[in-house]
Amino acid sequence: MTHDEVRELLGAVADGEAARTADLAAHLRECVGCAAYDDALARLSTLTAALPRERAPETLPARVTRRIRRRRRARWYVPALAAATAALVALPLLPGPQAALTPLPPAAAAEPLLTLRSLYVERTVTSGEVVSRERIWWRAPSSVRIERRVTEPGGGSYDTLTIETPGRRYAEGELTTGLPPSIALPEPLSVTAALLGADRGPGPVVAGMRTRTYEVVVDGETRTAHVADGIGLGGTDSSIVLSKTGGRGTVKTTQKAEVNAAVPDSLFEPPLGPAPSTEAGFAERDLGDLAIEPVRRPEGFEVVRAGSGPDGEAVLLARGSLPVLVTSGGLRDYPEVRTVVRGVEPYYVGVDLYAAPAVQVQTEHGVVTVSAPLPLDSLVELAVEMYGVE
Repeated sequence: MTHDEVRELLGAVADGEAARTADLAAHLRECVGCAAYDDALARLSTLTAALPRERAPETLPARVTRRIRRRRRARWYVPALAAATAALVALPLLPGPQAALTPLPPAAAAEPLLTLRSLYVERTVTSGEVVSRERIWWRAPSSVRIERRVTEPGGGSYDTLTIETPGRRYAEGELTTGLPPSIALPEPLSVTAALLGADRGPGPVVAGMRTRTYEVVVDGETRTAHVADGIGLGGTDSSIVLSKTGGRGTVKTTQKAEVNAAVPDSLFEPPLGPAPSTEAGFAERDLGDLAIEPVRRPEGFEVVRAGSGPDGEAVLLARGSLPVLVTSGGLRDYPEVRTVVRGVEPYYVGVDLYAAPAVQVQTEHGVVTVSAPLPLDSLVELAVEMYGVE
């Protein structure tokens, strides 16, 4: 594909007139210019979605349907040019109840993730006499690389490398493939602290950035985090976490943070050479083939990965950098479960310091768990809207 063909196709994808293909994905992995063009379109779509909207005339869907042949479950937008400036007004047409879209609940704390595309952090983690110097690269929606050099008492040191991409994880010299989708948000994004913590006001300047201070208690563990002001969930993390076992404080201080810098694909490739490999058994499947397909998909979200494996079904959706993960079954591996009441119904929400909150919802096909970096009330509202539970 040529650059012009790729950019024309990206425009059609942004307008809902075409789908991403394997050839397109391959070109974007190799071409920095076209990848930047794709990011620019995503940011434009985000700004467009924030513009005021007016209800379309009732006759508009019928008129458009007569003029345009579209697939039964596609989503379309009608662009309009406004006055002397180029402003786009998105008018979603809802072809049927199964394809209906539900708007993302109000969640100001999560809005920065819609425009956050990548993050690079250099930080120091001190726990007693053990010091770890870390370099972390993250790219939306679910790729992360963490390099650590750990220095132990007495001066001895060792290096570790962890790489996570959709369906694959490299750690401690072993490669695991066929993994179910996950929300790979590295800890410097301070998801739990910003969403669930108490805002204590302006904090210190860290890595040249102003911060706000949050305090959060989960399962008896207290964390104080200084989160970059104006970036929200992204940026820096200089926090103190009280250890549950040793009783010693862990201090994490960021020296450098870069937001939305170019991150090459090569960083997320495991090292060359033989390495033990494990197949986790997750198989790709179309979302429409899964029992956990939502009745209404969140507006503006695309399917990143979907399928089933030994632990059940899973699908990862994303809008920009904002991920929503749905898995079959109830809450798993969350140290604390809270209750959020919507109307007269209680919903159980799992909370973890180092993971996005998750809510358990009962559907006609069984229990599903919806996880996203959203405040608890907004997360429950989104899950209920997705699965049509009254």
